[in-house]
Amino acid sequence: MTRSNRIKCIAKIAESRENDAALVLGGSQRQMAEHQARLLQLQDFQGEYSNLLKEQGANGIAVSQLLGFQNFLAVLNQTICLQGKQLENSRRHVECKRNLWLASKTRLEVLNKVIKRFHIQELYKQNKKEQKECDDIAQAMSTTRKSSQW
Repeated sequence: MTRSNRIKCIAKIAESRENDAALVLGGSQRQMAEHQARLLQLQDFQGEYSNLLKEQGANGIAVSQLLGFQNFLAVLNQTICLQGKQLENSRRHVECKRNLWLASKTRLEVLNKVIKRFHIQELYKQNKKEQKECDDIAQAMSTTRKSSQW
């Protein structure tokens, strides 16, 4: 087995690992997008609810209703804060998975370059061997001709 073929086996494993890392990265990116969408939903809902409070407040509302609005908005603000933290954790997770994927991709690229270099060396050696064989045959034929002429 040639050196390039031995490295090809290792490269297949590296390619599999790179594909796995890409799938994990994709899953992390989808999860981050979901967290971001939830945060935007909550922020939109907060804006709508605040506007509703202003509209109803302009017409006059009961104290108990105002306290209910304020309590709900406080809980909503806490939820938005927690969702923002979750989104930030998700971003860090994506960055970590991206770095792992890039590392596995780089390893695969290096292995492919090594395979290519080994393959070129093997072709060079094979060509050199074939040239030597041709030269040996030509020399043998030349020697045979000279000896038959005498």
